[in-house]
Amino acid sequence: MKLWLAIVLLGAAHPKDATDAGAKDAHVTSKASTMQGHVVDAKGKPIAGAKIAAYPPGLAEASADPEIGTANADLVPLGTATTNNEGAFTLDVPSGEVELRVTAKGEAPSYVKARAPSASVRVTLRPPSVDD
Repeated sequence: MKLWLAIVLLGAAHPKDATDAGAKDAHVTSKASTMQGHVVDAKGKPIAGAKIAAYPPGLAEASADPEIGTANADLVPLGTATTNNEGAFTLDVPSGEVELRVTAKGEAPSYVKARAPSASVRVTLRPPSVDD
């Protein structure tokens, strides 16, 4: 059941369909791509240890339960990474549009749309607002 759900979430009825030359409507394909970037704070300083998770478009926010702040176990990310001391990350994801969920201790989560492959994703995290 979960495998079928994952294939549907990727926008293909069959894994082969996502990589067909004629499947131009698929947002994400199974072809692997590399995405690189940096995570910084509101002052532009690198954030070490930030967690990046890639999801199909529109599903990154659904990956977390806002009431308790934990990951939804039913949504498996397409790829994950953790930033190094310079705030840099490298993420292997399927080619196409993805949505990144970026989190770090003491910062509000950020949701960023990106297209893989990409070598220049920059994410700025901000402190949580009083409403968070």
